[in-house]
Parts: sequence; C-alpha cells; structure tokens
Amino acid sequence: MDAARTAERRRKLWLAVGACAALVVLLVVAIVIVACSVGGGSKSDDDTHFFTINGYNDKGKAVETEVTSKLFYEAMNKNMDSLFSDETPVDEAFTDFISVYNPVFQAVRDALDFGKIGTVAEEAKKVATSELEKAKAANAAKKSVKPVTLEEAQAKATKATHELSEATIGVTSSASLLTKATQDLSKAKQEKEEIDKQKVTEITALESARKLLESKNGEAIETNGALDTAMKTLKDLEKELGVKAGEELTNKVAAARSSVAELETTLRNQKSQVESLQADVDTKTAALTALDNEIKELDEKIKGETGDVTEMQKALEQVKTDKAKAADSLGSARKLLDSKNGEENKTNGDLDTAMKTLKGLEKELDIKVGEELKNNVTKAQSSVAELETTLRNQKSQVESLQADVDTKTAALTALDNKIKELDEKIPLLESAVTEATVAKKEADAILLAKTSEKETAVKDLEAAKLEANKSSGEDNKETEQTPEKPDGDHSKLRGPGPTTP
Repeated sequence: MDAARTAERRRKLWLAVGACAALVVLLVVAIVIVACSVGGGSKSDDDTHFFTINGYNDKGKAVETEVTSKLFYEAMNKNMDSLFSDETPVDEAFTDFISVYNPVFQAVRDALDFGKIGTVAEEAKKVATSELEKAKAANAAKKSVKPVTLEEAQAKATKATHELSEATIGVTSSASLLTKATQDLSKAKQEKEEIDKQKVTEITALESARKLLESKNGEAIETNGALDTAMKTLKDLEKELGVKAGEELTNKVAAARSSVAELETTLRNQKSQVESLQADVDTKTAALTALDNEIKELDEKIKGETGDVTEMQKALEQVKTDKAKAADSLGSARKLLDSKNGEENKTNGDLDTAMKTLKGLEKELDIKVGEELKNNVTKAQSSVAELETTLRNQKSQVESLQADVDTKTAALTALDNKIKELDEKIPLLESAVTEATVAKKEADAILLAKTSEKETAVKDLEAAKLEANKSSGEDNKETEQTPEKPDGDHSKLRGPGPTTP
C-alpha cells in the first residue's frame, strides 16, 4: 500500500514539474512582451540581462533600468527543495508553488505597467521570499494540526451552529438597542426644535404683552395726573361756590341732597321688601286655594263612598287643620305687607317733600352763585367722576396685563428649563447611540466570525466524513498496484537557469 502511495506521489510530482516548467516559460514570454511594449525591449550582450525598462523618474528625467534573469530565477528557485520534498504532499507543494508564482508575476507586471524605477527582480525576489515563507508556515500549521475525528467534527459543527444562533440573537438585540437609541435621540432633538420654535413664539408674545403693559401703565399715569388736576379744579370751584353762596345756604343744600339720597335708598329697600312680601302673600294664597280644592274633593269622595270612610275623614280633618294654619300665615303676611306698603307710602311722601326742599334751595343757590358757576362745578364733578371711572378701568387692565406678563414669563422660564434639560440629555443620547453603534458593529463582526467558523466546521465535518468513507474503502481493497519508478531522481524540483530570450 505504501508503494502505491509513493508511486502516486511521484506521478503527481512529474505533473507538477511539467506545470511549473510551463508556467516559467509563460512568465518569461510575458515579461519579454511587456518589456518590449513598455520600453522598446533591448537585448544586452550580457547573458545575465534579458530585457530593459525605459521610463521616467519622479523628477521627469528619462532613465533606463535593466532586469537581471539571475535575480528573478533566484527568487523563483529559493528554497524549492524544501517546498517539494518527500515530507510534503505533491498537491500541497503544487498549490504552494502557484501561490508563490502568482504574486511574483504580479509584482513584475505592476512594475512594468506603472513605470516603477528600480530593479524589478529584486522586488520580485522580496515578494517570492515572503510568499514562500507564508506557504511554509501554512504547511507547518497544517502538519501540527491533529486529524479531526468524525465525532469531534460533528461536535464542533453543533457548537458552531449554537454559537452562530447566539451571535444572530446578539445582532438582533444590538440592532434593536441601536434603533431605540436612535429613535430616542431623534425624538429629543425634534422636541428641542419644537420647544425652540415655541420659545420664539413665547418671546414675541411676552414682548408684545410687556409693550402693551407699558402703554397701559403710561395711560393710567396720564389719567391719574388728569384726575389730580380735575379734583384741584373742582375744589377751587366748590370753594368759590361756597364763598358766593354763603356757608349756611351751602350746608342746607348739602343736607337736602343728603336727605334726598338717603330717602331714595330707603325707598328702594322698602320697595324691594314690599315686592318680596307680595310674592309671599301670593304663594300663601295659592297654597290656601289648593287646600280648599283638596277639601272639596275629599268631601265629594266621602259623600259618594258606601264603605268605611274613616281614613278619608282623618285626611279631611288634617287638610282642614293645614288650611287653618295657612290662613293664619296668609293673614300675618298680608298685615306685614300692608305695614310695609304704608311705610313705603310715607317714605315716598317724605322724598317728595325733600326733593321740593332741595329744588327750592338749589333755586336760591342758583340765584346767589349764578348759573355759570353752578354749571362749571357740575362739569368739574362729572369730569372727576369720569376720570375716576377711567382710572379704575385702567388699573384693572394693568393688573390683568401684569398677570399675563407674569404667566408668559413663567412659561418662558419653563421652556428654558426644558431646553436646558434636553441640552444635557441629548449628548447622553448621542453617546448611547455611539455605544449602540459600536455594539452593533461588534455583534456584526462576531456574527461574521461565527458564520465563518460554522462554514469551516461544516467543511471539516464533510472532510471528516469523506476521510472516514475513504479509510473504509481502502481497508476493503484486495490488491495494490505499484507503478514503475521513472529514470533518475525527480523527487525535487529545480527551476530553469538564466536564459536570454
């Protein structure tokens, strides 16, 4: 069985050698073609140089650089013995060779395409060395990994599936938190914008209210000044009136006016009392009439009843008792009404007498002081009364406007406090959004990693299953074939030496 595997390895090795040789030839041809297209390709007499690059440096000066085949092939052949050895499977070695060859070819092509100045092969050598080291490290890592059993692969796949599910939940949760944080931030910013707009409106309204308050305050001050002037004028006129009329006549007129006013007040009160008493009499009269009607109905029922009428008679007696009380109450109310009517008539007569006395005194006063002075006093009194009324109204308006200004000021202060709260809250919400964004990215990265782990675990599981099936099939083989060994030792790959196209 070992002989069969050795033969298989050698067969694959020959295939790899042929492929590598073909790739090297293609590389050389490609370099020559590109070199000719870029710099016009010039052949050197020295076998170590196989093409020339014409280009410009960063200062715009024309330069010419030659690429040596020796350095390039050193890059390709370096450590190939260790790469293609008996310890390394042929398929892995071939893959590693391609992974080294491709970056080297790309480095040379890029250098030609972009007109880089310098030794292209040196750059290619660096790339080849680096890629080769990576390939060797990857092979070493593969060798250090113990074969995974089918049970272990299944356990890893199950674990990876579970962790992927948890990572998916984590992404969903972090997305939800990010959405909520973003919505809260947007809501707070929108609320602040609305409050800012409302604040502008409130400021405008407050300024208007203050201006109106100042205006009304000014009007009240002016009215107060006008009232002071009017009262001074009235006092002067009343003094002049008193001088002309004489103190005795003036006092009589004042007393008569006071008496008339008092009698008018008394008469109004008495009329109000009479109206109330009249209403009471009317109510009691109506109640008495209702009792009379009820007595009449009960009498008729008793007369028409053939059975026991004891209860009806008791009810009739009660109604008659209520009627007697109502009649007494009505009589008292009528007496009181008559008394108040008499008082009202007397007061009315006294008022007529007082008014006649006042008119006589006023006539006497008019004769003494003159109509003009009396009219001036009347006008002054009217002006004072009007100004007092105006001032009271204005003070009431000022108080109302001051309350409005206070209310608007308080509302504006509340808005300022709300804005202050939002100004403190928004940075915290922004920080929350930032943290949620970071958490979301971390969750996404974890999900990506867990997805990759699951894919790897699934591949490993499939590989373990195939290996298990393969091992089972090899155990059932009955014969083995051993191919002939080719002439010579071809276990190692050597790159071609420097040539000149």
